[in-house]
Amino acid sequence: MEENKPVQNDAEVKADAPVENKIDEAQERAEAKMKALHEKLIEDQKKAEVRLQQQLDHQKAELEQAHKELEQVRAAAKEEIKKADDEMESRFVSDSKKEGVQLADAAKEFDGRLNEFNTRFDQKAEDFSRKAEEHMNAVRQGAMNTIDDFADEMQRDPKQALIEAGKMALMLIGAIALLKGIFRR
Repeated sequence: MEENKPVQNDAEVKADAPVENKIDEAQERAEAKMKALHEKLIEDQKKAEVRLQQQLDHQKAELEQAHKELEQVRAAAKEEIKKADDEMESRFVSDSKKEGVQLADAAKEFDGRLNEFNTRFDQKAEDFSRKAEEHMNAVRQGAMNTIDDFADEMQRDPKQALIEAGKMALMLIGAIALLKGIFRR
């Protein structure tokens, strides 16, 4: 149950009233300050927006001017490139004619040298073929003589003949291995 509270008298109520009034006054002052600050912020924001818009307009004008200057530079560069292209084309035609004449002369000279080289090459090829045939016949004759000698040696002393054949085989294998080693590098 709720206890009965004593009723305050008028004097006590009046004493409490100034405190409540002070709180209300402080709250009103705080709200007024907040409202003033809010209005100041809005005003500052509008001023800042105006300044930013002015800066933006100024930068936009500068950008447009830069674009105009760029277009002028591009047009001038295009004209210079066209002049340079025309000049290079005329030089190219002139130089091409000169070089064509020189190239034709060089081709005739090269053709003469090539014919001379072919003649010498054919002669050397014939000499090489003849020498190779002579050498092959000599190798064939040497091989036949070696085989005949080996056959005679086998009939006289087969053991010594096989030993000599083994030595020769080992020397040939060693020579082949040595040549492979040299030519692999």
